[in-house]
Amino acid sequence: LSCRAGAARRDVMRKTLGMRLLLGYNALFAWRRRREGADGWISGSWDDENTAVAYGRWRHDETPKFLRRFPPIDFAGKTVVDFGCSHGGSCVYYAEQGAAKVIGVDIGERQLQLARHYLKTADPDQRLPIDIRLGTHTRAPIDDASVDLLLCADVFEHVLDPVQVLSEWQRVLKPGGRALLSFGPPWLHPHGVHLWELFPAPWTHLLFAERTVVATRHFLKQDDLDPNVCTHYRDLGFNQMTIGRFLRLLRNSRLRVEKLELCPVKNLKPLVWLPLLREFFVTEVHCVLQRERA
Repeated sequence: LSCRAGAARRDVMRKTLGMRLLLGYNALFAWRRRREGADGWISGSWDDENTAVAYGRWRHDETPKFLRRFPPIDFAGKTVVDFGCSHGGSCVYYAEQGAAKVIGVDIGERQLQLARHYLKTADPDQRLPIDIRLGTHTRAPIDDASVDLLLCADVFEHVLDPVQVLSEWQRVLKPGGRALLSFGPPWLHPHGVHLWELFPAPWTHLLFAERTVVATRHFLKQDDLDPNVCTHYRDLGFNQMTIGRFLRLLRNSRLRVEKLELCPVKNLKPLVWLPLLREFFVTEVHCVLQRERA
């Protein structure tokens, strides 16, 4: 018993030392910390109706930026899926562009409750053809071959079973239907852990142990995640998607790649052609996939 207690104390000391080193390293880069509203949306709480409305409106207004990454899209008369719809802002935008039906899918039941609240404010007369549905990590509640266009913005690096997700996209798309996805930064990017507001220093998640990063995240960010349960990156919703892994997924998928764009930092395009360097310096991935016609 005393040996176990001693080992536990040493483990706590190592974790505490690691956290102190991590915090000290990030203090050197505090001037780079992203502030709320500066480059994107950062909020301490999502479980709030006022925040849900504000975030839904922000997402609605940001959707055109997402669409500009791809060739022009005609939404008129199409069945559209917003995969990972969150609070529903993009669903409203797609419906406003003339989609015949917009299906918003997410795996968070509370998020979808907040999405429905946002939709009541954005479309109080319920004129927009929007249907919000709860999915799972492995299944989208959508009929086979029923979707013209599937859009996925800043979600693919969070899905826990990307192989199954691509298989589901193949299933629900009509022959000739397309999936448009954009995500970033990838895992080996300086901020691949997506916690800019907490860790402004580059490559914190590569320089420090996973348990140290996750424990420090819980220490700095007070929310409803249980530190005793959420101890790994997967528990925080990160699948550690690298460029190499993404390309392998595409090669093994039955979907045809129509477009693939790797966007490097500072527009340093020569880095894209160097497999090792691009892992560390590509900031966004844009991709168009198509289910081939029979």
